[in-house]
Amino acid sequence: MYEIKTDLKKNRLYLIFGEMDRAEVQQAVKEIEEACKTLIHGFTCLTVLRKEQGVKQQDDDLIYEAQEIVTRYGVSKVVRVLSNENAFVQRQLDVLIVKPEYHVEYKDSIEEAEKILDGDVS
Repeated sequence: MYEIKTDLKKNRLYLIFGEMDRAEVQQAVKEIEEACKTLIHGFTCLTVLRKEQGVKQQDDDLIYEAQEIVTRYGVSKVVRVLSNENAFVQRQLDVLIVKPEYHVEYKDSIEEAEKILDGDVS
């Protein structure tokens, strides 16, 4: 399960991920690139991770590809929403970050993430 959407007014990419098989991850990567094409360089990204067991090792290549895509299209800041119980997933994603060319933060709620990306909280 996943959802990819954009807010052109905020110049923001929204990624919501749940449990996915490899075919879904591949499709999501394609949709991420299509979504990025609609945004202006410097866009922000809010990612919600609802998958508690983390990234499947066989999908690492696709996670790298997705990160390279958002980097190539000019993401400036990413906030990932994880519950406190998902500390393992946070550590796993920190290891998978391809290029630290964009700032990544972790928050417990979508509301907190939106505030950071909107510039209301640092």
